[in-house]
Amino acid sequence: MAKTMSVQEKKGVILIDEMSIKSCLEYNESLDMIEGYEDFGNLRRSGKSAKLVLVVMIRGLCNNWKLPLSYYFSSTGVKGNQLAEIMKQTVETIVKLGFHLFV
Repeated sequence: MAKTMSVQEKKGVILIDEMSIKSCLEYNESLDMIEGYEDFGNLRRSGKSAKLVLVVMIRGLCNNWKLPLSYYFSSTGVKGNQLAEIMKQTVETIVKLGFHLFV
């Protein structure tokens, strides 16, 4: 049985990291789609090859835990307006999950 986290254990901060990746296109048979293109989830998908990935996670402030939340593939980096929307959605999700964020 999983232990319920205390209020103290639910305190966390958002981490984001963008890193270079090798460009590669692959067919995903189960999804019937080609992967490796720029993809911002529900924000948009394009026909440009992805060269970067942005990873969003939450990390415990008082305890040593990390939880990856999402990742986005881009061709030239995440633009400011896209990052703002990603962060808005991330904060909404984290709050719905019952975590407490510190800025």
